[in-house]
Amino acid sequence: MLGLAVTALVTAVPVTASAQERPGRVATTVTAPLVANGKGTFTGTAKCTRGMTVTGGGFTSRGQDANGSITESYPDTSRSWKVTINDPGLGHGASIPHVTGTVYARCVK
Repeated sequence: MLGLAVTALVTAVPVTASAQERPGRVATTVTAPLVANGKGTFTGTAKCTRGMTVTGGGFTSRGQDANGSITESYPDTSRSWKVTINDPGLGHGASIPHVTGTVYARCVK
């Protein structure tokens, strides 16, 4: 299985959208890249900053091929959202990633 490096980008914006995002709370969306570039299972995790709680999350794809599939998407901890992709492989020695995308987590404080 190949390793996957994950980094996060944090953007904070005040909102009042749901019961968990009440007036006066700060909501943030954090992201982390996920690249499935060969046969196997690939995992990415978007982590909320300290003091924030994850309220949702998911994955957006920019894949070159529709053969990859999301097998898991869930809150991994109270501060992170985890996505796992199963990639059946590139085939014929192709060098481009099968599936590339972004894991995201919605966080509130």
